[in-house]
Amino acid sequence: DPETTPPAVTVAGIQSLLEPDEVILYYYWLTRQVLLIVTITSDAIAVDRSVLTAEDRSRLELLIDELSSLTGSNLSLDAAFITPLAPVLVPVEGRPLMDGKAKMVISPHRLLHWYPFAAMPYLDEPLVRTFTLCQAPNLTSLLVPRDTPGKDRIAGVAVSAFPGREQTLHALPQVSRETSQMAASYTAAGIPVSLMREPRRADIVRALSDGTLSEAWCLHIATHGYSIDDELSRDAPLESMLELADGSVDGYEIASAGLRCEIVVLTACDSGQLAIRGRGMAEQPGDELFGLPAAFIESGCACVLAPAWPADEEAMSQIVSAFHRHLAHSAAPEAALALAQREFLDSANAKTRRAYFWASLLLTAIGRPLSGNGGSSAHNGRARAGAP
Repeated sequence: DPETTPPAVTVAGIQSLLEPDEVILYYYWLTRQVLLIVTITSDAIAVDRSVLTAEDRSRLELLIDELSSLTGSNLSLDAAFITPLAPVLVPVEGRPLMDGKAKMVISPHRLLHWYPFAAMPYLDEPLVRTFTLCQAPNLTSLLVPRDTPGKDRIAGVAVSAFPGREQTLHALPQVSRETSQMAASYTAAGIPVSLMREPRRADIVRALSDGTLSEAWCLHIATHGYSIDDELSRDAPLESMLELADGSVDGYEIASAGLRCEIVVLTACDSGQLAIRGRGMAEQPGDELFGLPAAFIESGCACVLAPAWPADEEAMSQIVSAFHRHLAHSAAPEAALALAQREFLDSANAKTRRAYFWASLLLTAIGRPLSGNGGSSAHNGRARAGAP
């Protein structure tokens, strides 16, 4: 927006946004193997300079390659990548500032946008056991003003079949059950739900323009999608797509739709990936927000929950259903996700406790939640206040 004055970014300004039980972990690559880690609370700041070995750096790059090429389960993510990298990602000087905090905002940089921080070992448990988590594309994004949240209404889009394209897009039989469970959670809480089942492109284009999907407090979309890292969208990030029964919508159409939802939930494989490479570069030099999350945020949405890799469909469905159940009972999005992941881990066996099954969902958010009754109803006010 050429008429918008960029906000002044200062440490004090960032600190003034934080609640007493909240902490930021900010990462910034000084060189390929030297990582700045800044731990920020409302009243303190600590700085770590973490030096990665050549093996550490190679391990991180291999993790990105592995996640971007997943076509089936990978049970070695924890032992091969996530756990060995934790010692260089958990701050040392900033560690005392994390004590007693319940909420964490993580601001990754470059390749770290794809590291599954929820599964990072901390106090001998995954990090999500201690903190609710959300990711900010960068510290500047915390200063972006949030729009007033949409009406206390839920909208859903479910596409399970792709006639004529079965060779490239397999059917998604779990989508019907997933969206029905989602709708039931909100209906039981007295929140209206509107569902579009098996919509065609013309239906979605019309719904984007007539308000059917816009200004819903929560928008849930279950279908196939192209990731930021595939050949189609790597060099043109807003060409990332969500598939419909007879076509698709791309990032440009989503970005211009004026959706203004508080939270968007995507279950398309890889739809939570942010751009870290492309345009002839092995690593993006900046920290821009590209891909489907960017399209929804540009459209006025505050938070996007989406998977960074094609995780197990049954596990994904279970976690997303639990997420909606907690959201319907006034949990903030980051609290709802943490509760859903903790519940999954509580009932998981030795196999399904691996990060591949449960840690793919990333919550990307800009701005800060409004306090008080900033929404259009009591539900919005409670959810935005962050009560679990």
